[in-house]
Amino acid sequence: MRIGAFAVTQWIERLAEALAELAEIQKRYQDELDQLESELSQWREFDRPSDAFALFDFYARACVGKGRYYAGEYGPLCNALAAVRRVPTVHPAWTDLVDSPEPRDDIWIQILSAGYLGSLSSIIASLMARGMEMPGDGFRRVAAELDGLLAPRENLGRSPRSDDLSVGYHVVLFHGLRVGERVPLAGDMALLPFEQWGTFVNERILENFAPAIIRENLRKSVGALVKPFRWTPTFRKRGDDTVPVLDGGRSFFTEAQAFIELLALFHAKPVICLAMLPYCIHRTASFLLGGSHHNGSYHWGHSARSFDFLAESAELSRAALTEASDAFKARHSATYQDCAPIIARLAEALARSGRFQTDDKILDVAIALERMYELEGGEISFKLKARAACFLETSTESRVRVFQDVEQLYNARSAIVHRRTSKKRSAATAKHEAFTKGFAVARRSVVKLLREGPPS
Repeated sequence: MRIGAFAVTQWIERLAEALAELAEIQKRYQDELDQLESELSQWREFDRPSDAFALFDFYARACVGKGRYYAGEYGPLCNALAAVRRVPTVHPAWTDLVDSPEPRDDIWIQILSAGYLGSLSSIIASLMARGMEMPGDGFRRVAAELDGLLAPRENLGRSPRSDDLSVGYHVVLFHGLRVGERVPLAGDMALLPFEQWGTFVNERILENFAPAIIRENLRKSVGALVKPFRWTPTFRKRGDDTVPVLDGGRSFFTEAQAFIELLALFHAKPVICLAMLPYCIHRTASFLLGGSHHNGSYHWGHSARSFDFLAESAELSRAALTEASDAFKARHSATYQDCAPIIARLAEALARSGRFQTDDKILDVAIALERMYELEGGEISFKLKARAACFLETSTESRVRVFQDVEQLYNARSAIVHRRTSKKRSAATAKHEAFTKGFAVARRSVVKLLREGPPS
């Protein structure tokens, strides 16, 4: 049966009526359900509600029971459950599963790259639990949700509806900038604050990055860079081990890393890529399919294991965001490609932590400057100071200041490499000042290169 061969509204009505009839029969077993819910009270907030567990367990007990008592006591429930189970089989998403008037209960449910052996009963338990807790005509609404998940009929637009369960996201979590609201970006990407990505990513992932005592503060410092995609679940009979071939969101994660580096550069603040999570779907979608929340696997960001989770985060600057976005739009140009390693080096310099962080930051900036300016032959230090001064400034006074800032950076670099220390003031103070001034020169240089290209 094809998608056009049955009326969607008729299917939704039929499923809603069957669920409502099952709910009426279920009321006579409320004491048993209450007992099961009490036994299953140890459930985690982010997973499906305990009543769905209890319903599925109750259905399983009732349907496998033997003898005259079970037939008499649970017969009406089993008959109603079988009637509900037959309804989904007329939907095109399930037609390949049906080989008899009484479909098998167990089915293989494929949610993108993750699959699990589920059952029609577990899906019905989730539909019942959600339908009973929704206001108004909950069963009709949950039947419509399921149909929208099985057969999405809208094109993916720039701003997908928040209730469209067939939309998922590739997600990159980052630390260091506070995002107060959704910010649309080029290429369907968007920045999201913590409160908005929680329906797609299990918030317990933060447990991997910081101890519980400061996790509430960490929540305020973590945002998400996301890109939407459209998906539909796949259902197979047990024993069919076909697995879909997916790209894992690789192209997005490469671009996301570049954009995060640009955010760090233009804010002049550390912005750390914590984790990359492909194929995150709405928690309600997982729930409707009879499973706990599907998060997909995740990959650590480059600096995630060593970042300072106690570091202060900065407010997202609209001006810096605009500059980062403009630079990102030109990411395929030859100029940007030449600057990309330098941008990455400077972003990593800001993110350095640990015992030798200041030393490493100074070396990063020195390497970035040497990559930007042509320094063949001898007298590299002098050439670097002179060319940076001439590239960035026009007046003699300003050029002298840049010359001196680069000289201070190179003196600190030499002290690190050759183990020399300053006698005039503490080495730590001198190094920090040298990094700050050197980074400012390097940042101005790469920003000018991105905007104007190299000097003619």
